[in-house]
Amino acid sequence: LARNEGNRRARVKARRDRAARVIQKNYRRHAAAMKSYVGGQLELLRAKEELRARRERRKRERLRREGAAAQIERTFRGHKIRRGRYLLSLMYRKNHARTIQAWWRRKLYHACIVRTAARLKERRRMEDAMATKLQACYRGHAAYARLELRLVGLEKATRLRRLQ
Repeated sequence: LARNEGNRRARVKARRDRAARVIQKNYRRHAAAMKSYVGGQLELLRAKEELRARRERRKRERLRREGAAAQIERTFRGHKIRRGRYLLSLMYRKNHARTIQAWWRRKLYHACIVRTAARLKERRRMEDAMATKLQACYRGHAAYARLELRLVGLEKATRLRRLQ
């Protein structure tokens, strides 16, 4: 009797493991199909929206920069005229423009790096969520199988009691 019980447990365990593999395989197939279809559609919509938003941001930023640069130049010229150094500073005008341009380029490069880091963080978060979902499915299946085993054991115990 003990030998049969051990074989039965082994068969139940093998069946449970096989069921988990089937669930995982089907989930991966489903996730891949959904990712290719829905993900493709979402990526397309997201890309279009990002492109539109990026163009809008660039336009606003360009207008803001041009206004800021014009204001800086206006203020600086007024300062030079008030101080009476306008004629002396004409030869340095190129250097001032280069300084302003270099500052803006550094600022734009930093913003690009920050956006790329945010995208990578979002991708990692999605992968973690998918792994968690798969683990939850397997744990639910395993819990159901354990419950089934307990019920089978309970039925055997009840039968033995009735026989005695």
